[in-house]
Amino acid sequence: MVCKGCNEDISNEVSYCPKCGEEVSKTIEENIAMSSIFDNSQEIVEGDHALGTDNAQENNKKFKKSITSIVFACLFIVAITIVGVFGRDLLIRKDPIDILMASNLKVANADQIEVTNIVQINDFELGNLMYDYSQMELLVMNMLKDIQIRSHQKIDYSGNKMEVDLIVALRNNDLLSVNLYLDNTGVAFQVPTLYEKQFYITWDTLSYMIKDETGMQLTLDQYISTVFDIKNTKSIKNFKGDTYSNVIKDVLENLLIVTKGESIEINNKTIKGDKYTLDLDYNQIMALSISLLEIAIEDEQIIVIIEDIMNRFIDVLEDTGDINYLPIDRDSLNNIREIGNELKIIQEMYSPDLLNLYFDSQLVDDLPGINYLYDFYIKGNDLKAISLLSTISVENPYDGSYIFLEIESLTNIESINKNINFSGIDKVNGHNISELTDEDMENIMFEVQMKLFSLLLINPSLQEIMGELIF
Repeated sequence: MVCKGCNEDISNEVSYCPKCGEEVSKTIEENIAMSSIFDNSQEIVEGDHALGTDNAQENNKKFKKSITSIVFACLFIVAITIVGVFGRDLLIRKDPIDILMASNLKVANADQIEVTNIVQINDFELGNLMYDYSQMELLVMNMLKDIQIRSHQKIDYSGNKMEVDLIVALRNNDLLSVNLYLDNTGVAFQVPTLYEKQFYITWDTLSYMIKDETGMQLTLDQYISTVFDIKNTKSIKNFKGDTYSNVIKDVLENLLIVTKGESIEINNKTIKGDKYTLDLDYNQIMALSISLLEIAIEDEQIIVIIEDIMNRFIDVLEDTGDINYLPIDRDSLNNIREIGNELKIIQEMYSPDLLNLYFDSQLVDDLPGINYLYDFYIKGNDLKAISLLSTISVENPYDGSYIFLEIESLTNIESINKNINFSGIDKVNGHNISELTDEDMENIMFEVQMKLFSLLLINPSLQEIMGELIF
């Protein structure tokens, strides 16, 4: 053991330290006391540690329970929010006819829309007529079967903009391309096939030109803006069409066929979706039209809508002062504003019974050849493409003459309610029509004639037709 006085090692058997004389028993008592204190402290620490461990485990369990409760509470709130916003779509099973109608309505109500469309005559025949075809008539009939019209359309109702790219193809060769652009500042057009530059004119300039020629002033930009904004007319936005929807559903839902996982190619693009098919004949189309007309003829909403639209344009006429330049007096203007009274008289004249009588007179039992085959391609709740095949095959029972016509229309819904890029009016490189001189017009016409001549020589389809005419 160690002496407390001098820190030297000493034997446990001695009573005093041989070096410093410190009493050994006192050191032993103090060492024992210190050891006891240390042991007690260790026990306290170990006890506290054990207690802390138990408390930590308990707190950890409580923490996990709290986190779990919070997560479930958040999920519950999210679920309630989703059901609150989309509850009808989630909790009510949608029938195919509901999906078809909702997807079409979504496209119709879009503020921005971009679509591509192809229209072509697949077949055209006239047979057993009382006279023989001339060579020119035969050529025209054959040409009709070879023509394809492709269009790319963009509309931004909120931005008052519209653009159409039109391409006419003959026997799979592009023959003519036209671009038309319109907004509330002016209009522009371009025919790249014949002339590379754009022609444009502003509505203000056109108004001045009209006034110079006729003395009549028209604020054209206001009317363009009004046309784009028609769909935002209060009566149109508040229109309740449940009755019309129910009629459409009653007529079409039993005719609708849905094929899952189909696709269609339009303008070198493959569009995928579920195919909703409606195969309608002439009588079915007439039945639906008359049923809707029966409702419309008694619907006060229709009168209000027509009145509101007429009044919007009359308001523009009066606000701009253009009414002073039109040959119309105040009484006539008031009569137009009160067009609803005239429409009510028409409502009383055409009762549903009278419409049914008219419908019965229009039904044709021996006209099975008029048919409309619709294919709507829908992905989720979004309409992606429409295919329409219209067929007319009618024979005259008296002389055996007949007509067969098949027209195909393919539409791809590129986008709705998304930003659209427009080409706009090129005021830097384009030609302002109002500023063109006679010399400018002569130069432009010369270039157009040269392009047209080269087109006749180069385009293989036109070469074939010219050869058919000659030989």
